[in-house]
Amino acid sequence: MQNSETKICKNCKQNFTIEPDDFSFYEKLNVPPPTWCPDCRFVRRISFRNEINLYKRPCDSCKKQIISVYSAAAKFPVYCNSCWFSDKWSGSDYALDVNFSLPFLEQIKTLLDTVPHLALAQLKNVNSEYSNYSAENKNCYLVVSALQSEDCAYSARLFYSRDCLDCLDISNCERCYECIRVDKSSNSTYCSYSENLVDCHYCFDCRGLMDCFG
Repeated sequence: MQNSETKICKNCKQNFTIEPDDFSFYEKLNVPPPTWCPDCRFVRRISFRNEINLYKRPCDSCKKQIISVYSAAAKFPVYCNSCWFSDKWSGSDYALDVNFSLPFLEQIKTLLDTVPHLALAQLKNVNSEYSNYSAENKNCYLVVSALQSEDCAYSARLFYSRDCLDCLDISNCERCYECIRVDKSSNSTYCSYSENLVDCHYCFDCRGLMDCFG
């Protein structure tokens, strides 16, 4: 079995180690050892999914200025929600025959660079243009993965909440600030992994509290 080996990542120039078990795995797959570190490889794998970076650009169908997760430099056309769900175009117009003499992934790349992309994943929002992966929200700004929330901003994974700011992964909350993984709470700040809080601040892993601090 090959010994562990320390390499320099070609991307970030930091050292990373390949263990003997890793070498065995690569041999089994008949692929060469990686030249990028695990963190850089992870970033590369998820680079296709952009949730939080938003750009102003024209819709390639109606030409109106829109908000999109794709910049104007994108190779493929980008459509606003109205154009995307309209009958102006059909996905079958961009169909390609598989060419078995060419690498399959190259053909997928050609298809992805040609077919229109949806600017933002939104549904039935009101006054919440700067949001993504969101539905049935009202008066929300810079929220991602949000559902049926109102008057919220700068938050992600936000569900059935109102008047919340700078929160992550909360649901059924009202007037909360800087809370993480909190459920069914109100008037609380800097709380995490808790539920059923009222007027609580700096609480961790708590349940059913009122007027508590720290």
